Amino acid sequence: MIKTITWKVIYWNKNWWKFLFKTANIPYTWEKNEDWVYKVNVKIEDKKYAWVGSYLKEKWVFETHIFDFEKDIYDKEIKVYLLEKIRENKRFENFEELKKQIEKDIIYAKNKKIKVMTFGTFDIFHPWHKHFLKQASFYWDTLITVIARDKNVEKFKRKLPKNNENIRLEEVKKSEISDIVELWDYENPFLCIENHKPNTICLWYDQEWFYDKLKKKDEFKDIEIIRLEAYKPEIYKSSKL
Repeated sequence: MIKTITWKVIYWNKNWWKFLFKTANIPYTWEKNEDWVYKVNVKIEDKKYAWVGSYLKEKWVFETHIFDFEKDIYDKEIKVYLLEKIRENKRFENFEELKKQIEKDIIYAKNKKIKVMTFGTFDIFHPWHKHFLKQASFYWDTLITVIARDKNVEKFKRKLPKNNENIRLEEVKKSEISDIVELWDYENPFLCIENHKPNTICLWYDQEWFYDKLKKKDEFKDIEIIRLEAYKPEIYKSSKL
């Protein structure tokens, strides 16, 4: 299960790290979390960065090495997304062995691409749509967005959308948030999942029907399903706009 940690970066007195890899460190005291090295994404001032992170359970700290990052973020709040376990933590005989292992971890994290899929009508593309896709972006390396066909919308909402499927498709593409944007298959709504094999599916806060359907599919049991929070639904909702 994907976990997130939100905390301010602290000073962690390990001077030898400067000779290996710089890290941002946050206190973390959840007993149930495992002592592993993880592939992670991190949110700093609403921007996404890729990291390798290590939870040191005996020290109650989560150390993270960000790729190609030099800013001073002491005392700034960051949010770390633990996407995948890489290996268990272990002790090394010397710094050289540790450095070689961390280099391997970094190569793995950079090459292993996590795919996340989102679904929606995206009629009248507005700030909530952008917020939804931006939220989903912190869980992925590749974001795939599937647009509901006009027939799908008419079937479930009992009316056609204001904009047709091709216009809605182009509006989402123009936002440049998603890496892949495509139309849903009307006959088989799960075909896109079978084709792309996402690691995670991010759903809207109110996509109840699709959430229930996915949970009942044994072939998708290994896919992480995340419900994302609403963003001013009293204002930014296509039916209200």
